[in-house]
Parts: sequence; C-alpha cells; structure tokens
Amino acid sequence: MKKFFIVLTVFAMTMIATSAMAQAKIAIIDMERCVMTSDAGKKASEDMRAYEVTLNEKIQPLRDEYTKLENDYRAQEKVLADAAKQTKIEALQKKAVEVETAMRTATADAQKKNDELLSSVFKDLNGVIATVAKASKCDAVFHKQMLAYGPDVTDITDDVIAAYNKQFNAKK
Repeated sequence: MKKFFIVLTVFAMTMIATSAMAQAKIAIIDMERCVMTSDAGKKASEDMRAYEVTLNEKIQPLRDEYTKLENDYRAQEKVLADAAKQTKIEALQKKAVEVETAMRTATADAQKKNDELLSSVFKDLNGVIATVAKASKCDAVFHKQMLAYGPDVTDITDDVIAAYNKQFNAKK
C-alpha cells in the first residue's frame, strides 16, 4: 500500500510537471463520497448492517447464558460452599472465553464480509471512473485526498456517481 502511494505521488508530480509543457486535463475523484452516496455503496452498507445484525443474533444467546450464570452466582454466592463457588467461577470463566472467542470470530467475519462487499463496489467504480474520465477527456484522475493543489482541476465525482447509479440500477 505504501509503495502504491509513493508511485502515485511520483506519477502526480510527473503529471503536474509535464502539464506545464503540455496542458494536461487533470481530474479528481472523492472515492469516499462515491461509495457512501452511490446506490451500490448504500446497498453494500445496508447489506453490511444486516450481516452485523445476524452476527449479533448468533452471539446474543451466549451473552445471555453468561449473564444468567453470573446472576445465579451472585444470588447464591454467600450460601455456596467453597467448592461450589469455585465450580461456578470456572463455569463463568469458561463461558466468558466462549463469548470472547465468538465475538472475535464475528469481528473477523464482519471484516471479511465488508471487504467482499466493498471490493465489488471499488472494482465497478474503477471501470466507471475510466469511462467518465475518457468521456471528459481527462489525462489523469487522482483521489481527491492525494492532490494538494492542481490548477484547472476537474472534479468528476458527481458524474461518476450518476454513471455508477445508472449502471447499478440497470443490473437490478
């Protein structure tokens, strides 16, 4: 990733330097806004929220079991013999590990699902960006966050979002 940004920065500097000799048309794109406001990005976000709800529904029974064990222990703590206390504490600890493991697994699953959903969006967006850039006769397109300054820079974000929404909705 770091190499990508270095190459991108060198490329940007080269493009800006050559634009002094031959006026190149440079465009910028706000990828975050494209993802957050495009129909496909919104759908991916909705799908992710639904997936997270499903994961939470799977973990909730474990949390409930832990809470029940803990409440039972606290209610009986003063009257339990030491051996019985130790048994209940061990059961609590075992359940806590089980809940923690399930939560770690759910977090990893959620990250994987998010990556899958967004990789599809980014892949499609890259094609739309290329199409819009060519139609706009742009020589180069940079992420908005990567270009600190550029004279006569064209922002193609709105055009990309519109084209992407049209493409995404046509697939439905």
